[in-house]
Amino acid sequence: MDETRRDLQIGDDERDHVVGLLQKAVGRGLLDVDQFTERTDAALSATTRGQLNSLLVDLPGAEATPDRLELTATCTNASIDRHGRWAVPREIVVHNRWYPASLDFTTARFLDQEVRITVDATAGAVELWLPVGAGVTVAGLEVTWGGGVTDTRPEPFTHGSPHLTIVGRLRAAQLTINGPRQAPSSSSMAR
Repeated sequence: MDETRRDLQIGDDERDHVVGLLQKAVGRGLLDVDQFTERTDAALSATTRGQLNSLLVDLPGAEATPDRLELTATCTNASIDRHGRWAVPREIVVHNRWYPASLDFTTARFLDQEVRITVDATAGAVELWLPVGAGVTVAGLEVTWGGGVTDTRPEPFTHGSPHLTIVGRLRAAQLTINGPRQAPSSSSMAR
């Protein structure tokens, strides 16, 4: 891992991911309870990706920051909503049936500048909110049964940073690409 990636700041999602990996390592007999406690404490106080990786270096198949995120919205999990300062991995897969999915990248932390989003939507809207200057390529997106793609950004860049490539299927589903979400104005907050 190069130095710039080791120094990336991490958040609660990455810390929780590592604690989960440590729990699995205990279950597989790779760590004893004392090692687990020590590493969990270190994971919860870690601030960089390098610090998290050092806790996993001797565990086979463990990776501090997931490169793939799968999000599912079905009748048991009514919707998908990611917003705020969340960590964006290299690949995101969105499965939604009948329910909405909203991914707000406005203030998200991109771990890589190239992100692939695979959409598998049936009769459910998928809405993306992108930061200023972000680029989007819709490549190989199969649209059937009256589905569609709308880009509402004033300047819909195809090249930009970060760059999102969207692939997959929309079946009677709408994909909407928006610019950054605006903070509520002080007059609307007073109501």
